[in-house]
Order: sequence, then C-alpha cells, then structure tokens
Amino acid sequence: MDKIFREPNETIRYPILAEYLRAIPERDLGKAFDICVRLEGAQVPDKIAAFLLQIWGERDPVGGWEKTKKLFRVVGIGDDWLLYYSCRRISGTRTL
Repeated sequence: MDKIFREPNETIRYPILAEYLRAIPERDLGKAFDICVRLEGAQVPDKIAAFLLQIWGERDPVGGWEKTKKLFRVVGIGDDWLLYYSCRRISGTRTL
C-alpha cells in the first residue's frame, strides 16, 4: 500500500486503492483500514475513512458496521449515531 500512497494524484490513487481493497481477504480489511489512515496522513481523516468504510461495507457489512461503531465511540458520538446522521443531513454536509 505504501506504493499506492506515493501516487500524489487522488484521481489515480483512490481507484487503485479501491481495487486493492476489493482483492485482499476480508479478514485483512481492518488492518488495511489502519494502514491507509496512517499513510493518508490527514489530521482529520474523514475522506479516507468514508472511502474505506464504503468498500468495507460492500465486502463485509457486519465488519464494516462494527468498525463504524468503534469510530463513533472514539469521536465521542457513541450510540447516538442516528442523531449525528440527522444533524449532518440537516446541515447539508455529505454523510457516510
């Protein structure tokens, strides 16, 4: 994945990363998520997290949902994710 993230152009990097994530075993998606967030290097990794969770949800809905719940707890939302979703829809920002 290090080589994928060396590509500076996101319009090239993200489709290649998506194909890679669709090819690895489902059991490795959690590890890949953590590595991708680290390699992205963003202070607030919303974009890469949404991208990764979309693919994870397609491949392993239960595992993707478990990761989503963990992330909500980390950012202090906990079990109030429906409220978070509603507020984002009202404010007009993109949702996961």
